[in-house]
Amino acid sequence: MRGSNQILEQKVGERTSELAEARDRIATFAAGQERAIEGERRRLSREIHDQIGQVFTAIKLIVGSLEPASIAPDQRAALIQALEQGIGATRRITAELRPPLLDDLGFGPAVEHYLRHLPQAGHLAWTVDIRDQAKLGEGQTLGAFRIMQEAVTNALKHCGNANMKISGQQGDGGDNTFYVLTVADDGCGFAPGAIRPGAIGLAGMRERAALLGGACTVASKPSCGTVVEIRFPVAGTPDEHPPR
Repeated sequence: MRGSNQILEQKVGERTSELAEARDRIATFAAGQERAIEGERRRLSREIHDQIGQVFTAIKLIVGSLEPASIAPDQRAALIQALEQGIGATRRITAELRPPLLDDLGFGPAVEHYLRHLPQAGHLAWTVDIRDQAKLGEGQTLGAFRIMQEAVTNALKHCGNANMKISGQQGDGGDNTFYVLTVADDGCGFAPGAIRPGAIGLAGMRERAALLGGACTVASKPSCGTVVEIRFPVAGTPDEHPPR
């Protein structure tokens, strides 16, 4: 009997070790895929800005240089408007692929810029309080920004007219080893059991938080709003330096 127990314990130990190795491989693969995706986003953003955006701008300059009599005023106005819409769409797509302020000014200003230019955010009042952004690596900043985007998108879909606060800071309760990002709204909220098991938005936030070595929690009650909190280590994130 003792020998059988030892064999069983050995097999369980081996199987546990195999599962842990498989989990680590999956996590490494997922982190690599995320880096590759963000690298491609960066490339596409640069290409769209440098190629399509410049073409629209050049055409607008050419139209503006034409003699007034060469084109009817209403046609000129319509053409200029179409070009301005094209330039605006190019800037919007570029910013969605890779927020330019994220590289230039950091996390907080990029969040504010994103919220300010959301077409569907007219019924959403918001405030941003991002601190300690210098503590975050490039990959951590980008990961936190993507989670924020998903949380805001979910809020716009479900919370109705609401006030939203996005805050971030290093640690709480004296623990400075973690960064805490919170997206809170005072909208309609929902019952804890109302989340569908396969909800893509929540799954995406949790997966991105896991890639940062952290976790995502969601707290909500009907008529009491929703709080999304992401907590991840300030240092030592596998995805800290994505490719340029």
